[in-house]
Amino acid sequence: MKKFTLAIALAFALNLGFAQKGYNPADVKAKAEKSNAEIADAKAGANYKTWLKRADNFAEIAEAPLAGAYPGMGQAEAELLVGKANTTSEVQVNGKALTKLEYNYVDLFFEGGKLLYWTIKDAGVENPLVTGYEAIEKAYSIDQNKSAKKVKEALVTYKNYFVKAANNAYSAANKAEAAKYFALGFQASAHQTVNNPDTLVAYYAAYAALEASNFNDAVKYGQFAIDNKCFQNGDVYKIMGEAYSGLKNSTKAKEAFLTGLEKYPTNTSIIFGIINFYLSQNEDPKNVLPYLDKAIELDPKNPSLYFVKGTFYEKFKELDNALAAYVKSTEISPKYFEGWVNQGVVYYNMGVEFITKSQTIDVNNQKEYDRLLKEADVQFKKSLEKFLVAYGINSKDKFVVENIKNIYFRFRNESEDMKKKYEEFNQILQGM
Repeated sequence: MKKFTLAIALAFALNLGFAQKGYNPADVKAKAEKSNAEIADAKAGANYKTWLKRADNFAEIAEAPLAGAYPGMGQAEAELLVGKANTTSEVQVNGKALTKLEYNYVDLFFEGGKLLYWTIKDAGVENPLVTGYEAIEKAYSIDQNKSAKKVKEALVTYKNYFVKAANNAYSAANKAEAAKYFALGFQASAHQTVNNPDTLVAYYAAYAALEASNFNDAVKYGQFAIDNKCFQNGDVYKIMGEAYSGLKNSTKAKEAFLTGLEKYPTNTSIIFGIINFYLSQNEDPKNVLPYLDKAIELDPKNPSLYFVKGTFYEKFKELDNALAAYVKSTEISPKYFEGWVNQGVVYYNMGVEFITKSQTIDVNNQKEYDRLLKEADVQFKKSLEKFLVAYGINSKDKFVVENIKNIYFRFRNESEDMKKKYEEFNQILQGM
């Protein structure tokens, strides 16, 4: 499955009344306590308008520390809204180089000058969006007829806020929270007053739930996406297959994978998914080969399909077949980085096999021992050749640089050039 990126564009009203530079959690708590008192009053609590007002208040509370900042906003614009940061620093988070703006109550994280996510350190109250959503539902339960129009407006607004919160949680690697907010966003869109269930949000709810190992919700929202023809090029079937697998329902898992593969035979993520599923079930993964060959027949110029086939053979130590598939991927697309890398890996592993065999040779059989080491060196040099091509395509890949360095190290005493190359790539690696 492709790496997840949120693709929902939403417009958010800017709430300047609660700008961060004047934000105080005590003010937020006071606002919440006032609302609590209103709904506790017998007369006011029986009026749907009181609950809709509460929903508005808690939406404001949720936004208060952000002052209307949203994902993708430029750093300069965010600072105009939120104010000047106490400190600004460059940080590494989950392998990403980010700029962190730290405030008293919230930290903003930027990637490439765009707001990626934030962490609120003191929201004043717990789960304000959930509380606000519950208030909307309460308003509707009090008087469905009179409240319907305003409830619909509030739910559309809350759906946007839920998706915003989900996107933020996902970017911050909090998959469980992302799944919760995507689910709430979908529920808001599906409410009978809105009656416009957002299938894409349902798909994202399924995706995030799967990554959070909430398999029941992954199945629930994934099935809704399928029922409403939101297939995402077949990726939803991989979600269903993996979710059912997580629930130990191998029959349903297999059915989901095979249905997806039948409808989307060139979807490599489904192919990977069913191969891994067959391995986990101790079934013969070679039963997948007909599907893979069919996909290649339908899309013979797709290098990733040959790449998948190569990884398939590599799992079963059929290195010659794996190599042939990887070579084919780079013949189709000479700049196909992954194909060159895996060619290098296969040759490297072949070299390791010769080294391993040499260690089993009788000490008196020096000739055979030397022959195996020479064969190993041949494979390592072929590996180096492929890794260098990959490096020419992407010089920032640490795995490739490290392998090039290691191979040059092996041959550093062979020539002055090999020694210099080792030193060069060792220096490059140290700087990564």
